[in-house]
Amino acid sequence: IKALASSMVTAYPFLLAVAFFFASTLLYSQAATTQALVPAVILALGITPENTGSVYIIIASFAAVSALFVLPTYP
Repeated sequence: IKALASSMVTAYPFLLAVAFFFASTLLYSQAATTQALVPAVILALGITPENTGSVYIIIASFAAVSALFVLPTYP
């Protein structure tokens, strides 16, 4: 799963934004979405202090965690 997710996000970076959007919609929280997905994405992409080549994917996709009001069930 890690190799597949890593190759898909590297080949199609917009998929990370889609994942952030739907996770934020279901979790109703920007912080919960970030805590749940970003560490896994960092590991999957192999981002380290020495290897920051793919960090732009996370930075560019981060705005998608603001999808709180998509469903009409938000209190």
